[in-house]
Amino acid sequence: MKKCCSAKAFTIIELMVSIFITVTIIASFYKLYDASVRTERSASIRVAVNLMGEQMIDTIAESIRLMGLNSVKSDYLESTGADGNVGIIRHAGEYKFVYLSPYGSPITKVKTAESNFPSCKFKLFNTAAFYNGVNKLYFHNEDGFFKTVSVGTPTYLSDGIQVNVTFSENDKYNTIGCEQVFPEGSLVTGEDFVYTLEYTSGGTGSTNSLTLSYAKESSAVGVTDGTLVDFSYNPENNNNYYSMPKFVLEYLVESCTEENETVVCQRNWKTPKSSVLEAEDVKGMIAVRFGFILLSRKERVYSGSDTPGSLPTYCIFKSDNDQDYYCDTLPSLNYTASVFRKVVYLANYRFLKDQTPVE
Repeated sequence: MKKCCSAKAFTIIELMVSIFITVTIIASFYKLYDASVRTERSASIRVAVNLMGEQMIDTIAESIRLMGLNSVKSDYLESTGADGNVGIIRHAGEYKFVYLSPYGSPITKVKTAESNFPSCKFKLFNTAAFYNGVNKLYFHNEDGFFKTVSVGTPTYLSDGIQVNVTFSENDKYNTIGCEQVFPEGSLVTGEDFVYTLEYTSGGTGSTNSLTLSYAKESSAVGVTDGTLVDFSYNPENNNNYYSMPKFVLEYLVESCTEENETVVCQRNWKTPKSSVLEAEDVKGMIAVRFGFILLSRKERVYSGSDTPGSLPTYCIFKSDNDQDYYCDTLPSLNYTASVFRKVVYLANYRFLKDQTPVE
């Protein structure tokens, strides 16, 4: 009997070679996948830290930048220093800064004006900046600004917002048309708010927080109308991944002396350690800078060794002789840290100080 065909099969050696090649390919793809996951996780953590830090930096800077916009010369002259209850700057300390600013209030312009001063009917631009809680407005013209005595309920229109206001009587403007006193384009701002920027910490790895709260200037002491920045970290909270181990406030102070009929001015950055800035320094303040280190405690799946010599140090500022200071060392290479800093020049405040007092 004759066989029609013969069966063929892989040898043991061929099977072993094919299995080895398959395992090698799978291992290579897994290694690539694992590296991709590590990279993506590190990048996402870095992005999250940067977004959070930039949001806090910008919010704080904007409120400081408008400091003094609605203030008058007397607000500067009457200031009793860093702890005074009047004045534009109420407290300038190492970890606490209290100041006046209209930030967060409506900042818009006059579109049209009707009736005669001191009772005016306005149409304003930018309805999105106006809210029902507004009970005081400041209208600016070439003579300064005017505080409203009363503000009516606003009416929202398709091309602006309509509001009736009343000012205190003024001999120069009484019975004059409101459109002449406040022509189109006149600046309108909201009430000054008292802002409190404060940082608290018990040290690296301990509970720490950064808050920027505000209250209307007319509010009672201790009352808070809202909070713009509310960052907190508690090491006992397992879901709290971000901490702020280091924060610093510094003030650029200008002092001038007259030497041989020549005015010589010097500028120095000052941080009042465990106290407040002296009254004379408060009067000479022309800029504020602040910074912090934001640490993400989310693990990056780092596979290396955390030897002390390999842990990087992050510094917020450099001194005039280029020396780093306000530094903090990363507790582990498995964490991600970023430094955020900002310098804000007090343009409105400086302009106000340089003016001749109005008699």
